[in-house]
Amino acid sequence: MTRTLLLLVLCIGCKGALGQSIPELHGQSFGGNQVNLPGDLKGKIGIFILGFDKKSSEQTKGWGDSVFRDYGKDPGVLYYQMPVLADVPILIRGMVIQGIKRQQAETERSHFVPILDTVAGWKQAAEFSAVDDAYIVLVDSAGQVVWRTHGVATTEAVARLNMSVTELRRHSLSATSINLQRNATNQSLARPQFGGY
Repeated sequence: MTRTLLLLVLCIGCKGALGQSIPELHGQSFGGNQVNLPGDLKGKIGIFILGFDKKSSEQTKGWGDSVFRDYGKDPGVLYYQMPVLADVPILIRGMVIQGIKRQQAETERSHFVPILDTVAGWKQAAEFSAVDDAYIVLVDSAGQVVWRTHGVATTEAVARLNMSVTELRRHSLSATSINLQRNATNQSLARPQFGGY
């Protein structure tokens, strides 16, 4: 019930079905780090900035700058800019990746992961509709979509993302607290009781 309530709270202003899982991704960041989603999310919130076309790069950069500024040093947030390159012909894909990589500062490269397959799953998770837009997908530690938007990183849109991250954290903390209380209660019930002690 609390998960449903969280999804309803975060969904204000969103359309479509939330709560679906992101597709699996096994790849490497531009910084050389191995990336395995959703497995790498354990205990973290995920923010994914997707661009499905070169024309979306200005919007994805705006979102990337904002997310890096707000969450770049936050150990509880895993974020990636994810250019979707599956449709780029294999013969030139390496050159395209190198071109994108050269445009990134060394400190940002570990936050860039190209999507080379499962495009349909990412389009569904992002609710893809406009090829030139940037898509932002916020997920919980299980990889479930809890909020998404697309377009320019306006002040209002960034504020909605930040509010959604705060709400997701609040929900995660209360769920953890409830689970700890349940575990403590279960452990005390499981202890043998000795007369007089």
